[in-house]
Amino acid sequence: MFVFSTTGNTGDFSPGVFNLLQDANQDDSDWAVEKLLAQQTANLCRTRDLVSPVRGQKTNATPIGINVRFDQQPNGSAIGLDQTPAAIKIGGYVRRNGTNVCDGNLINDTPTPYSNCATNQSVSCALPRDQSFTSVGGSGGSQIGSGVARTDLEAYWSNHHPGPLPAGVTTRWQVYQLEVAGRGDAATWLTDGVEPHGPQCAPDGVRPGTASRRVISVAVVDASSRRRQRRAS
Repeated sequence: MFVFSTTGNTGDFSPGVFNLLQDANQDDSDWAVEKLLAQQTANLCRTRDLVSPVRGQKTNATPIGINVRFDQQPNGSAIGLDQTPAAIKIGGYVRRNGTNVCDGNLINDTPTPYSNCATNQSVSCALPRDQSFTSVGGSGGSQIGSGVARTDLEAYWSNHHPGPLPAGVTTRWQVYQLEVAGRGDAATWLTDGVEPHGPQCAPDGVRPGTASRRVISVAVVDASSRRRQRRAS
């Protein structure tokens, strides 16, 4: 798991900071960023040795583009936006009392500590995060996770499915693939009454996506490369 830090947090393009990439038209607008992040297969602007980062922070466009994958559709116009949700869209967010799951009025239902997920089917738990992170490039830079704990994956599985987590499963991606395949215990959901596992809010005629992994491409400043440049100068 990665936690990315933008230039706005460090004040400069220091090692470890990141930015989103431009689309193939080199468009910096919020609308272009939304469309690019929502795509199942993004068409990016890059050459063999260079990438083209988006200019400016996209604090509104980024969640709109990403949340489509979790079946959270944007308010207002969505013309040109790929509104294809993931086949399994569990995010740990549930509707508030008396509200519709599609109106965006959601709250995070994942408990703390995460181990509580294993014994409580009255909540819906998102896939677990890594338990620890290592900073890249010093204070204000991005962070790289240690990898998800098997015990946390077991807690997630017990929250949503009967039976034990299958042997050999050690990543979030493997869990997701089991759920998409829908065989064995993965076909039975214990938490659908709390958070439906399948899409509910996509427009008529929009089917769940088939991408096994949806990638967000970013540009990260290479700390070792910048050190070499400074030494050379």
